Amino acid sequence: LGAEVPLPSAPSPAVPSCFVLIQVAPDGELTITERLRGFGPSVERPLSSKAKIYGSLAPFVQESDMEVMSATADGKPVTPRVDVGEEGYKTRVHLSAQDKSLPAHEYILKYKARDRILFLSDVDRLDWEIWGKRQDTGPLKLSCAIALPKGAAVSKQWSRLGHETVGHKPVTQWINKNGMAFFRAEEPMVDTEHFVVSVEWNKGIVASDGSEEILSTVKISMWGLFALLLLLCGAQATLGEGAFQVVGGGLGRVHQRHTLPHEF
Repeated sequence: LGAEVPLPSAPSPAVPSCFVLIQVAPDGELTITERLRGFGPSVERPLSSKAKIYGSLAPFVQESDMEVMSATADGKPVTPRVDVGEEGYKTRVHLSAQDKSLPAHEYILKYKARDRILFLSDVDRLDWEIWGKRQDTGPLKLSCAIALPKGAAVSKQWSRLGHETVGHKPVTQWINKNGMAFFRAEEPMVDTEHFVVSVEWNKGIVASDGSEEILSTVKISMWGLFALLLLLCGAQATLGEGAFQVVGGGLGRVHQRHTLPHEF
């Protein structure tokens, strides 16, 4: 994965692990490298934003599929098999080891992704689901590093390991001297849990897609429409009150004609 990134020590084959390196380019493209250790003769990973349901997605983008760059199994290049679900809902990649006699295998999967950064009004943000809900048995050790372009400074670092609302497990987070954000799960992830990481950094480092300007314009337009509705509602209420007074006066005069003194 590169000598510049300190990787975790090799785990026991009985405890599979996944280390993910996410490199953010100045143009917003992501290069993701996953190292999976201690897995069986084959492994499957999602390649669709719809499968990574807790990851960020740029506004006005319905789905962002990833493109496989390379894959190895036990240090040897392999050809990944990419499967697309019904209506393209979930794209997944399958890796298979050549030597099935080994008790455990190491896979390295490298792929690219776009339209995954949120360009907010004051910061840029990336949320990434390292591993989604597991339905199989056995624990899994997880860690991650996010490398930002030169000049970017992480202003916020966040993660969640466990269930959506309760049962969160500890995650150690730190920023190294090069500004790289690290996340290390201190307890293995088990069934029905997931691991999500997030970083925010200063604007102007990664080229914006212009979505923040569009969202700002939409927000201003919505506020303008809301103000116009308030004015119309106020005008309608005023007109309704005046009409009630006129009708009320007319009813009063009619009532008076029907209550004249008997001497007339």
